Amino acid sequence: MLRRQNRRIEFTGGLEALSLQDYQVDLLASLRPRPTMFFAYDPGDAFETLEHAARRLLAAGFTARSHRMRVYVLIGYPKDTFDLAESRLRQMVDIGFTPMAMLWRPETQSQMQWAPEESWRTFQRRWARPTIIHAREIVPHSHSLADRARVKAARAAQKADVADRANLRPRGRPGNVYNEKSDVHISKRPSGNSRAAFLRRLRKDRPDIHARVLAGELSPHAGMIEAGFRKRKCAELLSPTPSLKIKGAGHE
Repeated sequence: MLRRQNRRIEFTGGLEALSLQDYQVDLLASLRPRPTMFFAYDPGDAFETLEHAARRLLAAGFTARSHRMRVYVLIGYPKDTFDLAESRLRQMVDIGFTPMAMLWRPETQSQMQWAPEESWRTFQRRWARPTIIHAREIVPHSHSLADRARVKAARAAQKADVADRANLRPRGRPGNVYNEKSDVHISKRPSGNSRAAFLRRLRKDRPDIHARVLAGELSPHAGMIEAGFRKRKCAELLSPTPSLKIKGAGHE
């Protein structure tokens, strides 16, 4: 029945990775065009189960670039944090899935005290759209200049963010490295008005705005202003250009 359909098939109900059998993987891969599949990664689910399912789907011919392998990831539930939620979402991207962040909603009156704040909604939108999640992809030349500028800004922010994450000092007691002269710690915190310093501050205190910067919607400086960490400067009046003294003037 599925083979006779003239449109792409979408399994949006949430497939169970633990019950996925090899013959089912082969049947899914044999459909043309290949279907879009949604799995689920809920609190308490084993990461290895999703990883094993992704590995088999990729081996069967599915690709991460096609965004056909989707996964629902619940975020914003009680005691959840932006760091933990982003870690789960990035785990799915790393194994080949395109995540679809699902914001937790209270079902009873007693749960209203745990209702997610507006910042969670902004964070959820950032992790629900494949075009934003995979902002590093190349925009075709037929797209507008604004789209190319957005992707260029996103790439620059993502590159700086990855470099800063690699520069983070690991938790616990700082370790040392031997450089043939003395033991020194090579991790250096970004300072001043650098892009890395802005990204680190936003990643720590305003992950919702940080996600928009990585998507190319805002520059790091504009993100700092929107977060209230920097003040918008008024335009300064240009002072009259002073007269220039020409060497040798008045002398023949």
